[in-house]
Amino acid sequence: MTCSEVRRYLFAFLDDELDAPISIELQQHLDGCHDCAREAEVERTIRKRLAATLEAAPDIPAFTDSWSESRTGIEETVPAAPAVGSPASTRLHHRARTLAWAAVLIGALGVSVWFVVIRDRPAPGVSGFAGMLVADFEHFLDEGGRVQMVSADRLAVSDWLFDQTTLHVQLPVPQDPKCKLLGGRKCKIAGKPAAFAAYEMHGVLASLVVVPATPAVLEGMEHVQFDGESHWVSRLRGHTVVANRRDGHVYAAVSTLPVRELLCLMKDVNHEGN
Repeated sequence: MTCSEVRRYLFAFLDDELDAPISIELQQHLDGCHDCAREAEVERTIRKRLAATLEAAPDIPAFTDSWSESRTGIEETVPAAPAVGSPASTRLHHRARTLAWAAVLIGALGVSVWFVVIRDRPAPGVSGFAGMLVADFEHFLDEGGRVQMVSADRLAVSDWLFDQTTLHVQLPVPQDPKCKLLGGRKCKIAGKPAAFAAYEMHGVLASLVVVPATPAVLEGMEHVQFDGESHWVSRLRGHTVVANRRDGHVYAAVSTLPVRELLCLMKDVNHEGN
């Protein structure tokens, strides 16, 4: 089961609505994928907090004017109630009911803030650029790893990508004999054409995406040195992204493989520094 399939079935899994075989397969994926397991744990935490908020909320009737129905759970917090029917009593009733509704709304707001800020907050070392690369790679996998131009000739694929994107792509010569070029396809990153070369490495699919370099494109990614050269790294949803800069372009490799194996797609690229 892939990470995208896990996200598709996650809510049903947490609600125990999946058939046993799918549920077992999904749990096995969670056991081996840190990012998906983290997302599942966040969803569980959201549900627990929501349940706790609802259990702690006063039993408030829906838009009723009956004080006798809405006083449960509030009466103990009022030290000395004025005479019933007096102006002070009426004001107290409205104030207590307002405070009770505010408690429920604040609890719901807290859950919403948790959902938006915590669940959708990128993990450390993840940039918007890396997220778009991973999303495009997942789309590539969902389509069965199909390319538009099938060839193992890196020069032919580079020329085809230039015709499709006008990007001067120089595909590397992989140093690993188990790394094979499959072909190329045109894609879009942030709405702009990008060159996409597909590889198979040790039986696992990988991509090398080339986009025009901009000052902000690598922001949020971890800047590291490998063999004395500058690279930028991110990890997202079980995928690794390794990027470098050359001749006004950014080259970025994406796969579930570790960083060291993806570096073979960067070997013939003359890296730029900061």
